[in-house]
Amino acid sequence: MVKQFEDQEGRRRRVTYFRRVVEKPMEFEESLLELIRRMGPVKLHTLRFYVSRAAEILSMALRNLETEGRITRVVALQPEPTDFYCTPEEAEFLRTPRREDRTLRILTQSDPYCSRFIWEVRSKLKGGWYLPVFKGVDPVGKILMYRVNDYLEVKDLQVPYAYLDEFCTAFEVLLDNWSDQLIDVAVMTAFNGEPVSDLDETSLKVLEGIGFKKAGERLIRGGIIDPQPRELAERALFHQHHLHQHSRLENETMALKHMTETRDDFALRGRCELYRVNLKSMATANQLHMGINLRGHQVWSSLDHFRELVSIRGMEPDEELWDVLEFFGNNSDPKLFMERAAMKRAAFRKLIQPLLRSGHLVQDYRSGFKTVDPLPNVDRPVLRKEYLRKLVKAFPVLTLKQLQRIAGTAFKPEEVKSILAEFEEDGTLIKGFLIHDLHEVCWGRKGLLEESSNIAPIRDFVLPPSDYLAPYFSDILRQRFGFGSAYLVFRNAEPVAAFKANTREKVIDVTDFVGEESGWRIIKEFAWEHQLPLKTSIRIGGKKMR
Repeated sequence: MVKQFEDQEGRRRRVTYFRRVVEKPMEFEESLLELIRRMGPVKLHTLRFYVSRAAEILSMALRNLETEGRITRVVALQPEPTDFYCTPEEAEFLRTPRREDRTLRILTQSDPYCSRFIWEVRSKLKGGWYLPVFKGVDPVGKILMYRVNDYLEVKDLQVPYAYLDEFCTAFEVLLDNWSDQLIDVAVMTAFNGEPVSDLDETSLKVLEGIGFKKAGERLIRGGIIDPQPRELAERALFHQHHLHQHSRLENETMALKHMTETRDDFALRGRCELYRVNLKSMATANQLHMGINLRGHQVWSSLDHFRELVSIRGMEPDEELWDVLEFFGNNSDPKLFMERAAMKRAAFRKLIQPLLRSGHLVQDYRSGFKTVDPLPNVDRPVLRKEYLRKLVKAFPVLTLKQLQRIAGTAFKPEEVKSILAEFEEDGTLIKGFLIHDLHEVCWGRKGLLEESSNIAPIRDFVLPPSDYLAPYFSDILRQRFGFGSAYLVFRNAEPVAAFKANTREKVIDVTDFVGEESGWRIIKEFAWEHQLPLKTSIRIGGKKMR
């Protein structure tokens, strides 16, 4: 039984498939012959790693194959005479005189080619885990490199200077191959055991030829090193999204116009000084519709925004549901549809659920439904790229993971990375290490980062889980407080606490709290700002909160 996972558009989780694998087993001698044909010349000792049968049975099978002429035994010096088994074609090839292969290769210790010479590697390059460098069959150097989050940390390169040019050509290919795993930034600390700051001009010029640039005491390839305090970056972020006290809007009407989509009153209230009417009351005046965004959340927004989302998804509705879309293209009353189809409300909700999830149907401000038609005559790749451009426009700094969460499941990581690379080329974003003590590659807007030092410190506030900035802080929420989704409390621009709460019946009922006790004062101010009573039965530091 094999378990497989498959991603499907429109679904937040992958579909799981179970399938039964039935393979007809090969005869032992046939499978052994196929193994030798694939591996090439191989020792008896090496074959035992791949065969579960007894050594006597293996030796007998090899003897039978050799008697039949299907394999040949070749003796090589290593340094003592050693028997290798191979096919007759390979034996003929081995006996043919030819020049020695002196190509420089960078391998891993788990590579079959490297495992043939593992004793030479261990004796010359010593123990440890590294990438051995071969010149032909001779180990001549090693690379101490490992992956950290989404970049490569090159601790040391130990290569003879005589092979430096040839090594850099192979090293560039190795680094480029990591781009398949969405990693294109590498940081080098030392070269031949010496800091890169002490490199001679010739070696530095060769390394610069494959993309490395000097950044302080390190070399970096594929980005820049210009770290800023996290507080300044988040201060600029909150200022751009109207959560800062100096950028909050005058009232809820102005705040609603500046937001593309909003989930509830909590997300809207933090962006305005005065809050007079709730979101549902403004839906009619602003002709808002309720639908599913690209993150799978139910939001209020304009019909034009939902048309853009449908065009971005590019999904075709089920042919069996065309009559539903046709009806709600001209009508909005669900009762009329249920009467015509002699359908109960539960069956109707089940019928339209796939259309609501795919975004082809939204609920209007009169509790009716409306068909969402895609935008006409649009280039979908360009539309998707411009949608991401609008997203990153208001973010001073963000990582690839953060952008994936904010953009939603409609965008694959490979597509997001390629679009970010285009933004880097056209000057929209810069890439590198932009935040202090954050060992992740970031993309940022240089202008917003430079202006952040002129912004005053932000007030203490609570970021609700319904805010569209919540995915930006999901890592902090999970790593520091152990919550997947919760209210995040900021004090002096630093997350100090997180809490879970029920908000039914117009009461904030705190059910769980993790963090510093000083955050409780900010929660009280949050409840007062929303004009909702605060209730809880939890204890913080042994004291019951009130």
